[in-house]
Amino acid sequence: MKRFFFFFIILFAISCQANSEKNISASPENYMESQPAPSYEKKDMDKSGESGAIPVKRKIIKTAEVRMEVKNLDMSSKYVQGLVERYDGFVSNLNMANSNYELSTEVSLKVPFKHFQTLLDSIKKQAVFLNYERIHTDDVTEEYFDIQTRLKTKKEVRDRYIDILRNKAKNVKDILLAEDKIRVIQEEIEAAEGRLKFLSTNVTMSTVTVELYQKIEYKPSPDTYSNSFWNRLGRSFKNGLQFFEELTLGLISVWPLLLIFGLLIGFRKRLFKRFRRPRDE
Repeated sequence: MKRFFFFFIILFAISCQANSEKNISASPENYMESQPAPSYEKKDMDKSGESGAIPVKRKIIKTAEVRMEVKNLDMSSKYVQGLVERYDGFVSNLNMANSNYELSTEVSLKVPFKHFQTLLDSIKKQAVFLNYERIHTDDVTEEYFDIQTRLKTKKEVRDRYIDILRNKAKNVKDILLAEDKIRVIQEEIEAAEGRLKFLSTNVTMSTVTVELYQKIEYKPSPDTYSNSFWNRLGRSFKNGLQFFEELTLGLISVWPLLLIFGLLIGFRKRLFKRFRRPRDE
């Protein structure tokens, strides 16, 4: 009898523990913790020393800056703009400026990566004098594939939370918690997609900034404003009228002082006449 009672207590304890674990796993957070985390390998990355690694195409962002003197600024500017269109690129920015001794144009070009060096060499043929040429290369391969991997992970986590929201959430608290998790992860996904798009665009299209200038004979800056006699006369009349208005308003604002001053002068005259009469008599 004692053995049977002891065996019954053990079965009851095991049953209670199973029900408790079932209730705990119903919440979104515990359900996510109970699921095995997905593991991803960067199969696309080329690791040195590993046999059978799949070679990956490097993700390179290339930019160049060139400043050079040209014979004819207008002709060279048109030549550069036509050249970039020939290589399937476009002008992203253009600024023109003039000074006393030179004319200049700064133009930013976007060109496919494969035409980068060809375009640069063709532009330099227009130079009378090359001031400088700067080429910058930025290898973003690791960042690119790292974002891809993280993006894939975040999307799978989001999908699992969506599954919880549809099939596992049993009350309002669980629903709100799952929706908040989905919102946060979706924002992170959108940020990662934006960065990935930015990298992809800059890898595909290289940037070349060209500053062209043409030396000219020194010329003094022209007068931009000339003031005639009639303009000065009208301005003087206007200033005089404004002064009169200000003076009138100023006198009106101090009328109590003017009144007291007038009374003092009148009183002084009366006293002067009173003390003067006996002497005259």
